[in-house]
Amino acid sequence: LAPLRKRIKDAEKAIAHATAEIDKRESALADPALYTSDPAKATRLSTERARFVEQKVAAEEEWLAASEEYEMAMAESA
Repeated sequence: LAPLRKRIKDAEKAIAHATAEIDKRESALADPALYTSDPAKATRLSTERARFVEQKVAAEEEWLAASEEYEMAMAESA
């Protein structure tokens, strides 16, 4: 069960990291002046945000899969 617990914890860390990175980009993108003062930066931040959203979705899917496997293993060992 330890490997499954590790997968769950690793996925939780990845979710937290991606969420923090998304929040940083969203804070920057919330400034309307950014789009006129530095449109290239706005584009870069938007692209980065999308990449972190993809990473978060993948981590959430990994977490769900590992959690389901862990619950099944716990039920089988009971």
